[in-house]
Formats: sequence, C-alpha cells, structure tokens
Amino acid sequence: MTVARPLTAACAIALALLVRAARAGDAAATPAPGTERTPPASEAPPAPDAAAPARGEAPPQQAPAGDQPASPDSRRVEATTVSVTPPPQPPPATPLVGTPASPKDRDAELRALERALTERGGLLLRAWQLELAPEMSFSGADASTAVVTNGGAFGGTARTQLLVGAVTLRLGLPFDLQLEGSIPFGEARRTVAAGGQSWSRDRWGIGDVRLALSYQLWRGGGRAPDVLVAATWKGATGASPFASPLPQWVSIGSGLVDVGGTLTVVKPADPLVLLGSVGVARSLPATTPLGRVDAGITTSIDLAAILAVSPDTSISLGFDLKFAPSVQIDGRGQPGTDRMAAALQVGVATLVSGRSFVQLTASAGLTRDAPAFQIGLSAPIRLR
Repeated sequence: MTVARPLTAACAIALALLVRAARAGDAAATPAPGTERTPPASEAPPAPDAAAPARGEAPPQQAPAGDQPASPDSRRVEATTVSVTPPPQPPPATPLVGTPASPKDRDAELRALERALTERGGLLLRAWQLELAPEMSFSGADASTAVVTNGGAFGGTARTQLLVGAVTLRLGLPFDLQLEGSIPFGEARRTVAAGGQSWSRDRWGIGDVRLALSYQLWRGGGRAPDVLVAATWKGATGASPFASPLPQWVSIGSGLVDVGGTLTVVKPADPLVLLGSVGVARSLPATTPLGRVDAGITTSIDLAAILAVSPDTSISLGFDLKFAPSVQIDGRGQPGTDRMAAALQVGVATLVSGRSFVQLTASAGLTRDAPAFQIGLSAPIRLR
C-alpha cells in the first residue's frame, strides 16, 4: 500500500504533463488570424469541380443558350453598349485617266472601234445587217495627168478641185460575206496646162459605180490576226477623158472598167487596232475614138492604227500609197501619165446614237500626184 500510492501519484503527474504538451503543440500548429500561409501550388489541393455532381446525384441539365442567365460582366457590357450609325459614304470620285472601264463602257469602246473598222473594210457586218453611209469630201491638188486634145494625148499638169459626194450601202450576208455598193457624184473644176495650152472647166456628174464582195477568210485569236479578202469592180459610168478629142477630163470618172481585189489584215494590239491592206486593180483595155487605151494595173497600200480614246470616240492615223503606170494608147506609153500618190490621214469618229456614227478625216499629200489636202465627212447609219 505504501509503495502503490507513490507510483499512482507519479503516473498521474506524467499523464498531466503529456496532456499539457499535446495542447501546446496544437496551439503552435494553428496560425494567428491575418497570418495564414498560402501553400504553394504543388501543395494546394485541387479545387472541387462545381459542375461535377456529387456521388449518387444525377448530372444537372444544360440550359439552352438563350435561357442562360447573363453574367454580371456581360450585363455590364450590354448596359454600356451604344448603337452608332455610320456616317454616309461620300460619292465615288471621278475615275482618273487609265482607270479600267466598266464592262458597259468597254462595250461602247468596242462599238466605236467596230464602226471605224467597218468604214475601212477591216470588219464585216453581221448577216442581214444593213448600213447606209452618205459621205462628202473636198480636195485640191496639182497633179500630172493625161490630156487629150486635137493634137493627140499629152502629159500635163492639172490643178483640180473636187467636191465629191457618195452614197454607200453595205449588207451583211451569211457565211461571213458582205456586199457593198457605192455611187459617187459631185462637181469637178480643173485647170490644165499641157502642150503650151491651158483650159479651165467645171462640170457636175456621176462618177464610177463601185461594187465589192468581202469575205472573212480567217478569224484570228491570240497572236493571229484577222484576214479578209474582197473582190472589187468599178464601172465606167462617169464621163471618160478618152471619149472624144475635146478635153472631157473634168468628169469624176476614169472612163475605164476596173476589176481587182484586196487583202486586209487586222491585228488588235491593246489599246490599238492595227490594219493593213494591199489592193490591185486592173483597168480593162477599151477602144475609144483615140485608139486602144490601156491604163495597166494600179497597186495600193493602206496602213492604219485606230485607238478608242473614250467609250464612244476613236481616233485613227493612216498612210495611203498608190502606184499607177503610164497610160498606153495603141501600145504607146503617154509621157507624164504615171502616178505615185502618197498621203497621210488623220481621223476622228464618234457615236451619235446606237445607230448613227460620224467620222471626220483630213489628209495631206506627200507626193506631187496626191491631193495637196482632202477633208472628208461620213455619217454611216445602221438601218437594222
């Protein structure tokens, strides 16, 4: 009994010390308010997923997008959004030179080019399309000529002023063909000096009727040009300078029938269209009061470049050259009757309406046998 009491007291004291030590350790492990330590990311436990359902619960249903409540941030943005109407746009500025044309303007440009090419024989009308082309020209020249007098035929110099009109009708045909006819008329005034004599005379008259049948031989594409050929015929409807010994050289006609042909090549070279043609015409020999007249073969070369400068206007620059041999009467060549005429031509053309077209040309002679100047006006009208 004496030993058990001290032992029991010692155990009670040891137990009390252990309890006190345990309480002191818990107090040291709990931080004071305001001094909590934020654990590092590696030690922080993962945040519970609010959307994840608790064990044993069914997953929540997803609300439609239109029924979802807006977050406070989105409500704040919606409340501060203001509808702003954009200011009216200024009208488009006028296109500068070189601005690509619209398809409609481009079509108009092509129409202007087409009409100019048709006038020069570089483009045919569509099948059964009809065009009437009245024209007028005035020219003045000093040229060598054949003069027939009572003493025979002489080479001389003629000062000529011609006011010539013509009516041309073109009809497009199937199979890439076109028929063209022209009737010239007008007044000629000539003052001729030859063999020591001189004459001056005026006369109205009808010139030589012309017919042409053209065919589109080849339609180019890419680098290949268009090729056209034409058969030509000129009658002797005008008064002939060889009809009598009197000086009938004031008429517009040549007095001889011509047959011939032309070859025309057309090549687009944007923004230009280039055109070149070569023609030959054989004057058929004819018996006249002066004898058997043979004017030989006349060769002509025409070069031109056409440019559309606006949707309805085009300009052109051309060069014409013509060679004619000496006239022979009963096999004898007449001196001073051979000719080489070269001229430089400038033209401007514009569309007046969808059917009407006006072209003004001016040319200057480059050789003695060419007219010193010539001014022409034509107004083709598409009848259908």
